[in-house]
Amino acid sequence: MVKMENDMKIEFTTEDAKELSHTICQSFYHGREDEFEMLHKNDDVPSNDQQLMYFYAFQLEALLSYKAFLKNDPNTAMVVREVEPYVKDKKIIIRQFEYIIITQGTMGLPKTKNSRAYKRNF
Repeated sequence: MVKMENDMKIEFTTEDAKELSHTICQSFYHGREDEFEMLHKNDDVPSNDQQLMYFYAFQLEALLSYKAFLKNDPNTAMVVREVEPYVKDKKIIIRQFEYIIITQGTMGLPKTKNSRAYKRNF
């Protein structure tokens, strides 16, 4: 391995992981396991109670987020599922995937823009 003089350390927190997700909801994994393919899990897949699902468009975003969430909750899991394919230009079928992190958390009441606590606090 070559050591570079200007190495930099990049820190990535769970707050960063939350900001990268495009959708967050209560977990619905259990009872619908056949829709998902398990990519990573450390311990057990979290139960639906008191668990959130964070959705990501790209696998790299999800993998970074998985590693950040895993530091706080050993039951964090990363799954993928194929969403409905769509047809482009009447001939090309586009397959889409969504990458999902399942980890500890609950949904609170949404904050309004006028509220001091508008920043997402899940």
